[in-house]
Amino acid sequence: VELFFQGVKKGAKKVSQNDRNISFELGSGNAGYRTGFFRIKGDALDLDNTFFFSFHVPENLKVLLVGSGNDFEYLSAALRPGIKTPVKLQIIEPAELRKVNPNQHDVLILYNTKIDGHVKARTLDFLSHGGGVLCVMGNQFLPDVGKTIFNEIQISKKNNAGQGFFSIKSVDTGFLPLSNLKGKGLKNLYDTKITQYFTIKTNLRTIIEAKNADPLAVTGNINNGKIILFPFAFDSEWSQLPLKGIFVPLIYKMIFYLASREEKLPEFKVGDPIKISTETKSEFPLFVLPDKSKKSALRMDTGNGYMLKHTTIPGIYSFVPQPGETIPVAVNVKEEESKLQSATFKELKRLFPYIKESIATQKIAGDGKRWVDLFPFLLILSLLVLAAELILENK
Repeated sequence: VELFFQGVKKGAKKVSQNDRNISFELGSGNAGYRTGFFRIKGDALDLDNTFFFSFHVPENLKVLLVGSGNDFEYLSAALRPGIKTPVKLQIIEPAELRKVNPNQHDVLILYNTKIDGHVKARTLDFLSHGGGVLCVMGNQFLPDVGKTIFNEIQISKKNNAGQGFFSIKSVDTGFLPLSNLKGKGLKNLYDTKITQYFTIKTNLRTIIEAKNADPLAVTGNINNGKIILFPFAFDSEWSQLPLKGIFVPLIYKMIFYLASREEKLPEFKVGDPIKISTETKSEFPLFVLPDKSKKSALRMDTGNGYMLKHTTIPGIYSFVPQPGETIPVAVNVKEEESKLQSATFKELKRLFPYIKESIATQKIAGDGKRWVDLFPFLLILSLLVLAAELILENK
């Protein structure tokens, strides 16, 4: 499988018939619309060996931090490092959460905030809409020892090392935000000393584990959303973590992971109309086809938006509502056409535009590659037959 992103080949992977899921990591770069395609080595019919895609990278990543006082000083400083970043941070007190809708944000951070009442209700609602939550525990959770939060996490006790410290035993580098930690970065995390933490019991995945097998960070899905929980605070009284060089990149990796949501891309197929919803009324909207030809966009009868009635070739179509604005749309070959057991005239017409229908009306058993392999032979054979007929006529 070959991956092309923004017109540049990003990688290739060998696959077997048993491989069902193949993954590539993409650096989306700047905000805006991004396009690409996958290409497989199938039969000789290239049209159904390529799958096109397009998606949108938002310019800003909205993070809502809920906490009291100045407990979260290290965390807020990490999210606002004094340089330009895509993170737009809003900080509120727990009491203000009843007036703020978290669903207008990409990530919700609960820093040493007791999870009950309106805080719990707002958080569960945010999770139910597919949101991502970073939960950092602290002294506010002391009254909850022996209780369960989120119905998936039970707090057993608080551990205090006194003059000593607790060490990290293992880091789950199979977890995406931790997957690229190597060498000095990973050692930096392993060298982190924990002086206090809450022992928790949970079925969620442990991603950082203490030497006594207690979880020091867990993650999983709750109520359709994603959560990462640290059972200790990000300050020097609880841990060395906020003083480590790995802290800022670790927080950013986790924030971007929590903000990512599965995007439901519109699945347009060759022959189907393209429909684009938009509130803006354009004077001369148009579509630019993969072959660079242009067609006027039609206003939809119902709803707000425009459409292109008939698509004839797969590829990236561009909707241009007004000069300077372009929305790419991926159009792919229909699934039933990618599983043909015989080559039809319609399929061959795409490969050989000048083929006559009388030659292609009969179906040849086998896949597209077999037909394409036979085509030159049949063409030569037909020419020989034609030559023989001419010779006989002359005689």
